[in-house]
Amino acid sequence: MKLSTLKLITYASTIDQVKSSLEAGANHLILEDSKLSLRPFHDDFQTSDFTKITLLANHARSLSPGCELSFNLDILPHNHHLPLIHQLAQELDKAFITTVRVQDPGLAEWFKEHAPHITLILNCETGNQNTESIRYYQDHFKAQVFVNDIPNKDMQKIITELASSAQFELQVQGPILIQNSPRPFLSGLTNPHTDSTTVVRSQDHEYPGRYFTFYQNPHGHLMYAYFDKSLLKNIPDLVALNLSGWIIDGRGYPDTYTSTCLKLYRALTNRYIQNPDTYEITSDEIKKLDEVATLPQKPGFFKINQTDQDRIKKSKAAHSETKVGIVVDSIKGEWISIQVTHPFSPQDTLAIMTPEGKRYPLSIEEMYSIWNTPLSITDTLSPQKNALIKLKWQKGGQVKSALIKYSEIIETQSPITAGSKK
Repeated sequence: MKLSTLKLITYASTIDQVKSSLEAGANHLILEDSKLSLRPFHDDFQTSDFTKITLLANHARSLSPGCELSFNLDILPHNHHLPLIHQLAQELDKAFITTVRVQDPGLAEWFKEHAPHITLILNCETGNQNTESIRYYQDHFKAQVFVNDIPNKDMQKIITELASSAQFELQVQGPILIQNSPRPFLSGLTNPHTDSTTVVRSQDHEYPGRYFTFYQNPHGHLMYAYFDKSLLKNIPDLVALNLSGWIIDGRGYPDTYTSTCLKLYRALTNRYIQNPDTYEITSDEIKKLDEVATLPQKPGFFKINQTDQDRIKKSKAAHSETKVGIVVDSIKGEWISIQVTHPFSPQDTLAIMTPEGKRYPLSIEEMYSIWNTPLSITDTLSPQKNALIKLKWQKGGQVKSALIKYSEIIETQSPITAGSKK
């Protein structure tokens, strides 16, 4: 890969965003208007046309004549949106924009009939996660954006199987949408006559310190993960994928977030391409990202697609379960203290069940008394011998969670995809 051929892509809804993004090194801007874009965090609902798009496009070309432009039509439209899409297509002609990004693959037929000169990029929240679906969509779209649930090794496999005949982009930085619905779940929090959008944050009661962002506009309700996806520490892996574009999403953040990320990704990629043998990311560069980011920065599923929660799926023969203990104290990341209520062995098939009924498989490798004395994991525990024990903390280990013993071997895990949308 050459840095000159890599597209650094970001979103722009205002003149200021166009300017700051291009100055920071973006060479492809995704223009948005909230009437047809799902989540730009800008209120265009009171306007009746799309003239803003032409203004943004003209300003972008005046600053960077070679920049690429596309429009983000990522709502899931109903029939009443079709006249608005037709109006958009006419404005795109005036703005000399010929690329539209869609989430609904069915819009390919609409554009084929009404605006055949428009090329489409498919940016699904879910859907194109396997080689066959991607091969199918390849016949209808100029490029596809990999969904955030696909790990690096699976992307490599798909790209290899499709050889060089497909173009792929990937979000490398920014917030992760984990749920959206057309229903206005946040209604009542704002005045519907004066406010078109609502943004609130809520803490996960099972994991203190994890704050999820909820955003609502006339298109509906959206929920974001408690962290930003960040692949800044994975530049060598990104370069190896040979993607056509990397997307940096700064929507909902100050413009300094987007410009800082663009500069960092461009500088680090250039350094790696010039000399991969000595490449490293410095602590100062990580600090620059931390200074503009308000949430934890994590790679998400890029390395491996672990489930957001591992639920135990019982086999038909495993109907019997016994509650053998209850969590009476919990220090996240360190210990859980369990009151033993029924005899069991650490070698039994065990799980932690939260008060909400979520089950997480439990494997005991270390066990201690309440006084921190090591206990043998081959011993049988009972309320009489070991009223209280301590285990290493694990997911689900909140106060009032139960320790469950299964009478027979059960199937291990039934994965629930963390990035699925409702």
